[in-house]
Amino acid sequence: MLVVVHATCKILPDIAKLYKNITSGYQKEVLPTWNQTQTLDIYFTLAPLVLNSFYATEETISLTTAIYFMWDDLRLSWEPFLYGNKESITITTNDIWLPYIHMENSVDELKAIGHDAQFYARITHSGRVKWTPGGILRAKCPSDIRRFPFDTQTCQFIFAMWGVEVNDVRYIPVGDEAIMTYFTKNSDWTVTANRQFVRYKNITVEFIFEISIKRQPLYNIVVVILPTFVFALMNPLVFLLPVESGERISLGMTILLSYEIFLTLVSNSVPASSNPICLLLLILVIVMMISGGIVICVICSINNYYIEDVNDINVCVEYLTVCFRQKKCIQLSDEDKPEATDNILVQDLVKTIDIMFLVISYVLFGVALSVYFIYICSTRNE
Repeated sequence: MLVVVHATCKILPDIAKLYKNITSGYQKEVLPTWNQTQTLDIYFTLAPLVLNSFYATEETISLTTAIYFMWDDLRLSWEPFLYGNKESITITTNDIWLPYIHMENSVDELKAIGHDAQFYARITHSGRVKWTPGGILRAKCPSDIRRFPFDTQTCQFIFAMWGVEVNDVRYIPVGDEAIMTYFTKNSDWTVTANRQFVRYKNITVEFIFEISIKRQPLYNIVVVILPTFVFALMNPLVFLLPVESGERISLGMTILLSYEIFLTLVSNSVPASSNPICLLLLILVIVMMISGGIVICVICSINNYYIEDVNDINVCVEYLTVCFRQKKCIQLSDEDKPEATDNILVQDLVKTIDIMFLVISYVLFGVALSVYFIYICSTRNE
């Protein structure tokens, strides 16, 4: 028995002829719908590659991504058996219609996506075109830095084809989320969520890619938060230094100036915005005010230390001094008061003032830091 197998071979002349035939007389300026009253369906999805940067101070995000487009153009269809059973072809995009997509919230020069470089298109014999341009996209992204450095930012990349009416084009997302298979992780930010959707406006239709990124807080915890917490514990201890040492004011001023350094670090990392304001920045300002108050209290305490006449000291301070010396508070009558103060020294009064300032300082620091951490913990799921 003799079996004859007829096979076709895809040779270069067939491919060249195919390319010539489908592009000959092709008008790339015309919307590729056979019936111009019908809507052109453009399928899309994004494939983020690299999160380059997010600058909170400039409110910009930079993302390297590929954008997958697919649509039907019957002018590019052919019969495979006429061209060696070639069912698909990869060609340059110089001679075919492409969607002129612009990113509306770009911070760079407005240019059509993929038209400044050569990205090949894949065409099937049915006229289906698959085109995947890409590039570095920099978009405006208003930042919410209330929870800095535990913040999560949500940014949008808004795309539209200007000059085309709403009824001419319909964008259809290929899935609710982008393709993250090729994404390279960032050391400063973690992608927590993303979605792609379509939004209709009065005169145009937009397709939007939204990405949520969470900051890695370890650096700011080590550099800013922990030193602030340690200094907050150290600062009131200036009241335990002997007045004779002469180091009270110098230590208080050193810690006060240290807060200014941390305040500068935080202010350089967040935008100069009043709404919303960075809570950590506000806490640092409050801590600085408390530290400044401690310096003032130290000066007052030293001033009282060199008073020679005990009777010049405030009556309330005398009463507190007696309470501390007797380990319990007692109600002193006017007759007993002179006796209660006969044995009180100026050093005892100053020690009472120091203990009072010490307790008040720790309470104020504790309240300020507790408010910050409670707020961070209560809003961590936002």
